[in-house]
Amino acid sequence: MLCCCNDEKPEAAESKSKPARSLGRAAALFQWALPVTTLVLIPKCPACVAAYVLLFTGVGMSFPVAAAVRWTLIGLCVATLVYLALRLARGAIAYRALALPLAAPSATASLPASDQEVRNFSAVASSNPSTGPATIR
Repeated sequence: MLCCCNDEKPEAAESKSKPARSLGRAAALFQWALPVTTLVLIPKCPACVAAYVLLFTGVGMSFPVAAAVRWTLIGLCVATLVYLALRLARGAIAYRALALPLAAPSATASLPASDQEVRNFSAVASSNPSTGPATIR
């Protein structure tokens, strides 16, 4: 990647971007994996939440507090997944908006250029009965 504000050679800039790109992909994977894994591993009953908290931290909690912790974790995970999905959709829309003007000239190239081309095609098709429209007898 060559940048006008950077005095480095293009090879040096590209070599620095490869590890950064792989770190970015790992961070993106972790951003999606953490809430999904938490949702999968959250127990269904508040008693199990209280037991896990007691097991890992040594702090006991009542069932209403465990239920509140469970619902809070579920809400945070769902909110995080919605945020990540919206951010991904916004990036896809922005990418499509940037790529669309580049594709516009090729989309119009497949249309007939003039009425003369249409007349020439229909004249050729009518002169050759094998390529003309099918008739029902």
